[in-house]
Amino acid sequence: MIYHSDDMNQENILSLITNSTIKLLASDSLEDLYKSVVSEAKKLIDCEEGSLFIEEGGKLKRVHTTSSSFIKIKPEKGGMTETTFKKQTLNIASGDTLKPELKKMRIKSVVLIPIAYKTKTIGVLTMYSQNKEYFDSQKLYILKLFGALSSLAIEKTKLNEESIRAISVRDKFIALASHELRTPLTSINGYIQLLYKKFRHKNTTDANWIKELYKESARLTSLVKDLLDINRIKQGEVIFALGEISLPAIVQTAIKENEKIYNIKNIIFENKIKKGNEIIIGDYDKLIETFSGIISNAIKSSTPDKKIYVAITELPKSLKVSIKDNGHGMSQETINNIFKEEWGMGLVLARHVTTFHHGKLHIVSKQNEGTTVSILLPKAKLVEV
Repeated sequence: MIYHSDDMNQENILSLITNSTIKLLASDSLEDLYKSVVSEAKKLIDCEEGSLFIEEGGKLKRVHTTSSSFIKIKPEKGGMTETTFKKQTLNIASGDTLKPELKKMRIKSVVLIPIAYKTKTIGVLTMYSQNKEYFDSQKLYILKLFGALSSLAIEKTKLNEESIRAISVRDKFIALASHELRTPLTSINGYIQLLYKKFRHKNTTDANWIKELYKESARLTSLVKDLLDINRIKQGEVIFALGEISLPAIVQTAIKENEKIYNIKNIIFENKIKKGNEIIIGDYDKLIETFSGIISNAIKSSTPDKKIYVAITELPKSLKVSIKDNGHGMSQETINNIFKEEWGMGLVLARHVTTFHHGKLHIVSKQNEGTTVSILLPKAKLVEV
């Protein structure tokens, strides 16, 4: 659709520019965005041709043009394109001020609009017309507004692409570092387990140090595994091995693992499921890791003198596992952010595993009153295979 600007009022102009800007913001990449900037500018002022220059490495680079003929025309040092960029001023050329190459292309009017973000110029939009003195005050007004809004779209897309690249580099580093850490950690854990078995029943200073070392090495191993698992999730490489499993058996295994690591006996387990209804379809290992991680969080949030309650209850269509601690609790702001990686990798993985099993994960917490994490998983007979 071509917009004719001849008799548009200000309200119509702003509406058209807004619609064009929305299209710019929907661009998936800088390449698509640059093309859209020129395309939308052409439609706004009903112009034949256009080019967009963006500053890269201290030089103006033509990133998109509507005609390959313009590629041969380079911005001259001290010329109109450079002047528009440096001084942030709109410039118009026509008649004798046009370059001979443009005249051969039957171009009779040119306007150059600075693309500026805040106080920084990031590029120049150049529009070409085959009509002499084509760019009147209304068209210039439209282009000024459009140029200002285009700069916002360009900066937003640049930042988005930089963030994507930074996240990709980060994820590759984490995956490499985690993989390299596994080998030395395996050796270290082997020796620590030998020491722990030898000294776990003793109450000397050395024995207590070894028990603490055993607990922290298990925690470090879990963190490295979580890093690897999160990276696999992002790459779509997580494989689930499904089968019929007993939910109470899984939860009890997770409890025993934590009791062994933290050398505690303050976890109260209650199974309220009727016999014969405890089977679900799931991945045995990943569900143990999920419940073990949540129980571990509950232990770390509570003092040794306070109980941790783990209960399994039966609902009409699902089985519910609730893990409640009596620790310091969390604010609503923390709960809102809890599934971000920087807040807790374990819960990110727990939610992913729960979602894969067609379940739901809920967190209820109050400061100084503790936290309850509940996971609902569908009963086996209700799962469609």
